[in-house]
Amino acid sequence: MHGTSFIHFTVVPFTKIPVADYFFFYSKTGVRYFFEHLREMGWGTPTPMRWAAMGNGTAKMLTQYQITPNFIGNGKPTQVAASFLATAKNLQVCFVRAEQSKNSIQRLIQDQVATTDLIVYRNEPKRVKEVPVVDYIVFTSPMNVAAFFEQGHTTEAVIVAIGNTTATALKRYTAQEILLPEEASESSLAKAILSYCK
Repeated sequence: MHGTSFIHFTVVPFTKIPVADYFFFYSKTGVRYFFEHLREMGWGTPTPMRWAAMGNGTAKMLTQYQITPNFIGNGKPTQVAASFLATAKNLQVCFVRAEQSKNSIQRLIQDQVATTDLIVYRNEPKRVKEVPVVDYIVFTSPMNVAAFFEQGHTTEAVIVAIGNTTATALKRYTAQEILLPEEASESSLAKAILSYCK
């Protein structure tokens, strides 16, 4: 197993925490930068508050900061938006995100909830000269996809996409079959690869 990130992350400091009924996190990275900045500023965790996670991986990261999510999506934007709206309609929702986020959930529900943004990090493509030969290659975001192919890399490995938006991005660069796990989680990823191997 080999891990190579094609993305460089940098923190975006924030000076205040928006007032909201729900804080929605798109990613584990957003969770980490949010709580690390709270700690650096000497701020406590805002309470009372409800917490929402895009998928199980993000939810698991929240628990590392002693937060039990009130809502956990399955990582699929359309389905997450519909199920989250059932609990958040007419409420104030703060989306904790990257500067370059596609705002997939926010765009789908913004007419039925009051939304604010809290940008806590930015991600930029990183130059990677060599990529090892592997049997499976997993892409975790559209930006990773673009950084990989636009640097001229190619692969004959089985391509795996974490999430529909990443799969859509891959289709712009390759005609290869794309393996898509049921949800954006490590267990679902493992299950998809093991099923494919059979």
